[in-house]
Amino acid sequence: MPPIRTDGARFQAGAADCVQTIGLDGVKIGTIYLESDLEELDTRIRRFAGIVSAILLGTWLLAFALASRLQGIILDPIAHLARAAKIVSEQKIYSTRAVKVADDDLGHLTDVFNQMLSEIERRDEDLLRHRHRLEHEVGGPDGRIGRIERGPAGGKRQGGGGQPRQERVSG
Repeated sequence: MPPIRTDGARFQAGAADCVQTIGLDGVKIGTIYLESDLEELDTRIRRFAGIVSAILLGTWLLAFALASRLQGIILDPIAHLARAAKIVSEQKIYSTRAVKVADDDLGHLTDVFNQMLSEIERRDEDLLRHRHRLEHEVGGPDGRIGRIERGPAGGKRQGGGGQPRQERVSG
């Protein structure tokens, strides 16, 4: 039996003990001393820590696998859009289209992006047709829009006679 001490509990290496005085009508009639081996508790705590660690590791691996899969699903359409945007931006090739991977929000974004490129391409074609029509009507593709000749009295006239002065009209 250990030496008598005051009431209370304390933990020692691998054990816990508790001392409690018992009294009756204010007179001390005895002392209870309890000692417990903490080996079983340590074993349970270690097992619990191992189980929690295994669950955390499994959860982390599952989250990593899921994130890797979702990353491809999300980033592939964005990468297609980025490549198409880069080609359009750097090379001005408006016939470029992004690949639609799925019919979700990113697919909708891809559709809108491709519609925008179609509209730009259509407008460029309209401008080119209009330019060719104007060149045909007014002048030629060499940049000359027309000739204005001035006669000796400063009046305008078309065609020969005297030394015509040509003025280039640019706009």
